[in-house]
Order: sequence, then C-alpha cells, then structure tokens
Amino acid sequence: GSLVNNNQIIKERFYIINVNDYCYYSSKSCYIPAEIGISCFNLTRGIINTYHVILNPGNLPLGYAATAAKFSDETHRLPIPPHAIGESDYEKVLQDILSFLSQESSDSKDISVMFALGDENRTDNRNFVKVTSVMSDLAVEHGLSENKFKIYPLTYLFFYLNKLVGDSFTFPSTSLVLSEIEKDIYAYENDIACEMHKENEAINFCAQSKSIRYAYSFLEHFCPFFSIPLKVGSHIPPSAKAKVNQMEYDRMSNYSKKSKATYSVKSETQSECGTYSFADDDDDDDDDNESTTVRGSYVSDDSD
Repeated sequence: GSLVNNNQIIKERFYIINVNDYCYYSSKSCYIPAEIGISCFNLTRGIINTYHVILNPGNLPLGYAATAAKFSDETHRLPIPPHAIGESDYEKVLQDILSFLSQESSDSKDISVMFALGDENRTDNRNFVKVTSVMSDLAVEHGLSENKFKIYPLTYLFFYLNKLVGDSFTFPSTSLVLSEIEKDIYAYENDIACEMHKENEAINFCAQSKSIRYAYSFLEHFCPFFSIPLKVGSHIPPSAKAKVNQMEYDRMSNYSKKSKATYSVKSETQSECGTYSFADDDDDDDDDNESTTVRGSYVSDDSD
C-alpha cells in the first residue's frame, strides 16, 4: 500500500461529533436530536473550528413530554418542545454540516468521516448508537444515503494512532482508551461551551464542549510523539497553561527517542468498522491562526 509520512498525519483533519437528544422515540426507533456539536482539528494546529446548532423539532411525539423533561433536567437542560429554541430547518442543518465537513477540499466527498465517543465492546453504547442514528436519519430524510456520514468510535482513532507511533503500552485495548477519555478532565471548562449551556449551568453536557474536549484529550496525548508543542487555547484549554509546561517537559523526556523517529505507516487502517484512510493534506497551515467557532452555521476559516 501507499505510505503516509509524518507531514501528512500531522496535517490530517479529524472531526469529532457529539449529539444531545430530547428523547428516544421507541415506536420509530429513533432519537429526537436537541443539539449537535462537531470539532475540526489536526495535530499541527489543534482545534481549527467548530460547528454547533441547537435543534427545534417543533413538537415531541404524544406521551413523551414527561420523559423528555426529566432527561433534560438531569442532563443538558435545554428547553423542551413546544418551548424549544433553535433551528427548525433541518435541511439547512444538513447542508451546513456538509459544508463544514468539506471545508478543506473543493470536491464534495461521497462519504464524510467523523468520530464519536463509544466502543462496540461495551454493553452501554448509547452515545455512539445515538450519534450514528441521528446522522443517518438526517441524511435519509433529505434524500441522501444512510451511509453519507461514516462514523467511527473515537477509541479507534486513539488506538490506531497509538499503534502508528509505536506506543502499545498506554492503550493496549480500545476499552482502556475509552476510560482515559471518560476521565474528562476538561468537563467544566467554561470557555468551550455554547452560550445556552453557560446560562443554564450545564456546560459539562454541552455538545460543542464535548466535541472540543475529546479533541483536547487526543491532542494532549499525541502531539508530544510528533514534537508538536501544545498551544494553550488550540491544543489544550486556556485554563491548562500551568499544566502544559510540566507536561511538555515530562513527555518530551520520556518520548524523546520515539518522537524524533520518523513513522511510516500504511495509509489505510483496517478496523472492524471498515477502513479509515489518511488523506494527503498538502496545504501549508499557518500555526498562528486563531481557531474559529461556528454556531448554527458554517463560516470559512480563511487560514488555509
């Protein structure tokens, strides 16, 4: 197979998606989505930009109001239909997401790849099932293939990049990756949540925040292998300034030999979920550009 070099991997853009729902509608076997957050990032620049939208489905199915109200109170605290706020034009949401996912290339891909928290080996895999179900429904309802969005468990991204950099000790299995991500040390990071979740004091449940902080976990772990310094506000949250200095020192000492090596890897990583290819991203990203946040719509990041 073709080989991918460091330069391609560190510029490869990854997307993490998180979805909040109002409830699970059992008679139609579907989740009624409340909020979608997607982060776009790469190893070189950290978080590049984010997509975020709160959804208004109009009305809930008959008999689901109490369930939805209880679930909202215990989790994301978003107002439930018929008092929901947010975007009710789901076709616009779909188009915005497709634009957001194709921002680095002029050609629209047949399949858009994203990662979501979850692990098939776990009995409780509600989050992953919910994300795949919501995105598949969104595509099908507007005439696209149910496989338009290919969503892999986030654990796979960690697990395979870990193999790629030759560190089989930290994450010998996907379940250990998941427990590491679920430590969720940046759950209460105020700056990365949407305004609505800051107001209703549920920032740890914000879909935008989750998509960003899972990316932080990834960047914090893998950047040292490629000798990429962690930049506050890009690779880790603003609150972690003191932490980064110590961490850089520790990790670079431990991995200095490994991080100076050049890793050549096969461009396709096989998994039970199918194949994920690293695309060649030749653009020379300017590291000093600010990341941009997108709320409910996609705004181009002019830094490329």
